[in-house]
Amino acid sequence: MTRRMRRVTRFAAIAGIIMLGAMGRGAAAYPPPPPLDLSHLEFVPALPAGASVAAQRAPSPTSAEAQKPERAELDKAINEQLDTIQSEENANGKYSKDLAPELLSLAVLYQQRGDHILAIPVLERARQIIRYNEGLYSLDQVPMVERALASRDALHDGSVVGDTEDQLLELARKNPSDARVADIYYELANRHVGTVEKFLTDPSQDLTVTLNVDGLAPHRETPEETALTTLDDARDNYAQAIRSVVRHRSPDGPSLTDVEIGLVHSYYVEAQNVNRLSPLAAQTSSRLGKPRYQEGIRAALHERGVESYWRRMRFSVKADRHETEIAAEQLELGDWHLVFDNNALAFATYRNARLLLERSGATPEEVQKFFSPLSPMVLPTFTAGFVGPDQAAAYRGYIDTAITLNDVGKSTRFDVTGKSPQTPDEVVHRLKRYVAESRFRPRFEGDGWVPEDHLSLRYYYTY
Repeated sequence: MTRRMRRVTRFAAIAGIIMLGAMGRGAAAYPPPPPLDLSHLEFVPALPAGASVAAQRAPSPTSAEAQKPERAELDKAINEQLDTIQSEENANGKYSKDLAPELLSLAVLYQQRGDHILAIPVLERARQIIRYNEGLYSLDQVPMVERALASRDALHDGSVVGDTEDQLLELARKNPSDARVADIYYELANRHVGTVEKFLTDPSQDLTVTLNVDGLAPHRETPEETALTTLDDARDNYAQAIRSVVRHRSPDGPSLTDVEIGLVHSYYVEAQNVNRLSPLAAQTSSRLGKPRYQEGIRAALHERGVESYWRRMRFSVKADRHETEIAAEQLELGDWHLVFDNNALAFATYRNARLLLERSGATPEEVQKFFSPLSPMVLPTFTAGFVGPDQAAAYRGYIDTAITLNDVGKSTRFDVTGKSPQTPDEVVHRLKRYVAESRFRPRFEGDGWVPEDHLSLRYYYTY
């Protein structure tokens, strides 16, 4: 090889190295794919074939999935509603009582179209017409206030959400003898518990508020302290709802069972997150001190839940309800004990429920069906739901599992037997942890509880 050829070869090699370096730099310039956002991951078991369970659910539809009228139809309906309102104003004046429901209908149409900024002043005008004609604290303005609250939520207008909630509370407090106030207290309580659950699922949500207590300087609460305060407010509202339900016993509005379940749910949310929500528990660094403090809080919350279940059962006895209903309430009390690892109390309560059924004349087959339903019972039952066949399409995918349970309803083995295409591995890992933390109601067969149970269960997921 000549000297010139060697020089050309050397230059070519150098050029190749430079090109490879440039390609490497170019490849590094492309950002990696974004991490999978599982902050809103949710698992729901499928309803087994042949099972009939009332508690079925599907994920909240996105705006694209929501069933809404077409834009053209809404525009037409809004124009027609505006004409109706104008006609009523011309006939009976701007403060005609009949204007209020028409304005409410217009606001609902605006909300369906997504025009919440337009809906809010229309709702306020309807509310003022009610106040003008029926008095400042008439409960007929509640639908307007509730709709306004929904629009504030849609606009993420947290600065006035509290004021709107206060309007509802003021109406309830001014009308203690009206049975309708139970629904106000109940819905506000559910709303507050839901707010805390959202925060616990997605801590990026801002729960920090500024308080001014008795004219003192504002105090900035941490999100965790605000969450506890919000749960306490919810329990106050549940207590007011219970008083109203017991006092009026109205067939309309929430039942005592509905309200008590909501109250117990608030205890469960705090108990499951005591390490995050209790500042002292979070600050205690001692290996023994922290668990002991947390166990004390959980024990107190467990006891409050027990009181709620007994209140329900006493009410059922006084109302002469069938013993089957009371046995079902005892079964739920047993579940509550089991969730808090009070296994002896749980099985004693289960046995009492079984004895009550047998004394009421239930056949062995009926007792068997009562304690060993086709669908596995995830505890606590008020947080559980099942996906029916017509709801599966709303989820991103599914994972088929084989689960082995011990005699107290805890998972001891978890195997994946199938999954939908492109199911992320991280979702499978999260499901395994979710099942390990879950509790199932033990099944009764023959003369005793099943020492080991095997489930084949499909879980749907979305995020």
